[in-house]
Amino acid sequence: CKCNLHANSCVFDKGKLGCECEHNTTGPDCARCKRHYQGRAWSMGSYLPIPKGTANI
Repeated sequence: CKCNLHANSCVFDKGKLGCECEHNTTGPDCARCKRHYQGRAWSMGSYLPIPKGTANI
């Protein structure tokens, strides 16, 4: 499933795969904030180390 990096697993329900959303997200692909939560700018982290060996950001 495509869960926008907000789920660790998918479930099969009513003939469709769906995301087990985390991080206070909801929707079929975890693209919306849950009620009473507000989105902020988000971008996917890097899988490659940045210079000087610091953590991926």
